[in-house]
Amino acid sequence: MRILVIALIFVAVTLAGGTAFLVRSYLHTQQTEIAQQAPKIQSAKILVASSALPVGTVVTSHNTEYRDWPEDGVADGYLVKSQGEDPLAKIEKDKHIVRHALAKGEPITMDKLYASGAPGFLPGVIAPGKRAIAIKVSAESSASGFILPDDRVDVVLTHNLARKVLAENKKKLNINKLIVVENTTETILKNIRVLALDQKVSDFKDGAMLAKTVLLEVTPRQAQILATAKAMGKLDLTLRSAEPRSGAKTAALGIKRPPYTTDVQVSPFLSQIGKELSAGLPKARSVPTARRKSAPAPSPTITIYRGTSSATGATAK
Repeated sequence: MRILVIALIFVAVTLAGGTAFLVRSYLHTQQTEIAQQAPKIQSAKILVASSALPVGTVVTSHNTEYRDWPEDGVADGYLVKSQGEDPLAKIEKDKHIVRHALAKGEPITMDKLYASGAPGFLPGVIAPGKRAIAIKVSAESSASGFILPDDRVDVVLTHNLARKVLAENKKKLNINKLIVVENTTETILKNIRVLALDQKVSDFKDGAMLAKTVLLEVTPRQAQILATAKAMGKLDLTLRSAEPRSGAKTAALGIKRPPYTTDVQVSPFLSQIGKELSAGLPKARSVPTARRKSAPAPSPTITIYRGTSSATGATAK
């Protein structure tokens, strides 16, 4: 009896497995036939951005790629790779720059790019609402030529107007001290983007270039500040870190300093001699204000009437 039950179970399992195998084979055959009968979608390889490309980015094989695209979805202007034609090679050769920001996977068209050497490419590089202004630099004032496009810099102004202003207003401010300060340095603009060096925006050998002018991207207000600063004194550029470090603030050291630096603050000699010479000068005298004498109070009077006549006189105190 037990052997019969085991045999029936074995037969049932075998039949179930065979049925499942036959059904699976049938479905696979049907799917294969349907796939063979379906029309094949024709595709083309178009150039797309492999990562987000902001304005001013140089287009290279590192930030772009060719991707399969349905042929019926290829719009006019898409850069299609075909046998014997590679649009990316020409773009890299002419050093094209992104004119309008591209999202990752977005098809690239020539109207979104600028050739770096073509006339009129710069307006496409400047961010909306910004302006471009140039300043003269030297190796000393531009971090030895290691400032390059897309770097961030601070603009530092050095001038000698402080002594003149203090001297002209000495009497008005009631100052009776020796004015030692001659030069003042202050940071007037921070975190400014560099657009170009001379007439170049790319292709810098050894990662440096000694330029005569630097083109900066600024707001309209910052452009006015920079234009005025040119007439005031000497301008220097300080290169900022690519990733600003948190902390390291002056206030954290317990020292509160003004946002400028004078020669007296830099030189201990000038600071000390200024104190010693000022200590020997007489203190400024305050000019006394004249007191106005009040008018004397009128003496009390009395009037005496005698018939039709009267007499007035002061009373005795």
